[in-house]
Amino acid sequence: MRGSVRLITASLAVCALFLAACGGTNKLEGSAMRNIANGIKQKIEQSNPGTHVVYVHCPKSVKRKKGVTFVCHVKGSKPGQQADANVTETSNKGAVHFVVP
Repeated sequence: MRGSVRLITASLAVCALFLAACGGTNKLEGSAMRNIANGIKQKIEQSNPGTHVVYVHCPKSVKRKKGVTFVCHVKGSKPGQQADANVTETSNKGAVHFVVP
């Protein structure tokens, strides 16, 4: 169960993060998923000075298709700092939008 302290106290709609299509695959995986995790980490740390994100754990692979949703778990450096980032694909090319509560 999550602790009472959240990485971000208010819902934060984050700008779409565009990821280049990797080869001919129909999945988001590998470097594309690392780019999503890095984008989430960067946006949280920029929006919350003094917050250090320890890790962002996203699925290893998801289908590359507009409308597909998945969750990345985010953990901060302080006890109880954790949240789930809800990620939605906004195109078939790997563009995503994420929200962290």
